[in-house]
Amino acid sequence: MPHFYSQTPIKSESIPLINGDFEFVLRAKKSFNNTGLILVRYKKQEFFIVEDSRKNKVLYKCLKSSMPSPMAIAKDALRILMQETDCVVSHNLSAKASSSENLVSGFLLSPLQLQEFLQTPKGNLSLEIGFGSARHLLELAKSNPQEQFLGIEVYNPAISQALRHIKLLNLKNLFVCKFDARTIIEIIPNHSLKAIYIHFPIPWNKKPHRRIFQQDFLSQALCKLQKTTYKISSLQIPKSSFLHLRTDDREYFDDVLKLTWNLKQTECMVRKNMGIHTVSKYEARWLKQHKDIYDMYLFANTSKDTCVELDFKTQKLEFYFCDKDLQIAWQRLKNLTKNPQNLPKIIKKDYFLHINGIYEDRDCFLLSLCFGDFYQAQNTFILAYRHSLRYIGEMLVIQSTLRMHELLCRYLKGKDIF
Repeated sequence: MPHFYSQTPIKSESIPLINGDFEFVLRAKKSFNNTGLILVRYKKQEFFIVEDSRKNKVLYKCLKSSMPSPMAIAKDALRILMQETDCVVSHNLSAKASSSENLVSGFLLSPLQLQEFLQTPKGNLSLEIGFGSARHLLELAKSNPQEQFLGIEVYNPAISQALRHIKLLNLKNLFVCKFDARTIIEIIPNHSLKAIYIHFPIPWNKKPHRRIFQQDFLSQALCKLQKTTYKISSLQIPKSSFLHLRTDDREYFDDVLKLTWNLKQTECMVRKNMGIHTVSKYEARWLKQHKDIYDMYLFANTSKDTCVELDFKTQKLEFYFCDKDLQIAWQRLKNLTKNPQNLPKIIKKDYFLHINGIYEDRDCFLLSLCFGDFYQAQNTFILAYRHSLRYIGEMLVIQSTLRMHELLCRYLKGKDIF
């Protein structure tokens, strides 16, 4: 993670600051500890730099959940801040970013761009979740130029590597997005995917709630597969309309198999130590150690369509308050700063909203929110001025964000939500 340490905090008069395409908008502090956030705007992207005061020094780093893409943007912002202090103790910011860090690609989609991308019929579109080194995904795209492919990943190095190879191979049919696939699956239209690949996911055997395979995810994923009329044979793997899990972890494999029995109707095919055309670096390591590899193909249910189509349009979540309600909201936020260690936690039957932090600047507040269901938490920030409120960054308009937005509006208007 790019960062630097300073003996003293950056002077308060240094922010707001404009330097080229970078605007350091504000600097907000928590009232009961020495942590602060600096809001940075670069062109259309907004992200945060954390200011964490420790015993003898202050740490400055990008807030991981808001990391811009490419990462070089965050490094450039930190270099600018370093110029505002003469007391830098140490840093890991090289003088020049690598070519992969500087790579800006039209094949990297933001969540809202992805939502727009998915609304246009794509014919044969396949999805790989957690593509890692991207060997498998790149080979699919290279071998099938008439089809389109989408990769979802959360790790920046994997995304940078995939984008670099897309450019080197001159691929026009492969797009990637940095986001949690458990959220993305909701915005994919039903019956629109030729195949879903999930190869060697992290097993999380000690923390199974963090796994991508949960009952809701599995049900939704099978609804995204194209309808088909072929009959499944135990001898031959079909070329479309399947979800393919490949793993070396027997416990994980067995747990996913148990989830399939909870589905009302499904068909699956199981293989052990089945070779495939493209072997990832991860798989090659296990093959050298003679570990077993397990494959499961799950197929779309074609007998009766029980999938519910959720119609979420690409739009912005905005706060619409009358003047009276804005005054109430502002007073509520001021009251939160008086008791910041007892912030509201709203827990419903199958979802929650937690205001887990409030930061204060001269004339505004930053509200840190955690929300979602109990297997799939999300985070966002709200910037509140006396006469306006808005979300920081992009928000997908899906069930969890709509429920959070409705609850928060009711709370800020002074209505009972508990």
